[in-house]
Amino acid sequence: MFGTIVLGFDESHHAERAAGKAVDLAKALGDRVIVVHVQPLVNPGRGGPLASEEPAEAHHVLDAGTAPFSAAGVEVTGHLQRGPVDRVGEILIDIAHNEGAGLIVVGTRGRSDAASMVFGSVAHHVIHHSDIPVLVVRDTETH
Repeated sequence: MFGTIVLGFDESHHAERAAGKAVDLAKALGDRVIVVHVQPLVNPGRGGPLASEEPAEAHHVLDAGTAPFSAAGVEVTGHLQRGPVDRVGEILIDIAHNEGAGLIVVGTRGRSDAASMVFGSVAHHVIHHSDIPVLVVRDTETH
């Protein structure tokens, strides 16, 4: 139905819940999935941006994100992208456009709009800026 589904994944509980929903959806519809992990960059000063996680750790996160799809027999590809923490939503939208995705799936902690504006929220950004349909999976265990 969607052809390609892009899933934002960071190995948090809410991302794992979103992955579970995406597995079910992709399996039922016969869609392929691209699991995207954005390796966060931080800017410590004059030295320029640095990755806040080691490459092995980033690949571990990506492998954890793709594993449930492989186990369910869903066609899956992992995509590791470096980027600033405050641009993760934008990166997901760009990848979805480049891949011709019909759906973006993200998890959320379920913060209020005010908290999302203060602390940032990938789901909030994607909902408000994507012209591709978005499925937001709420982490029900945090509330």
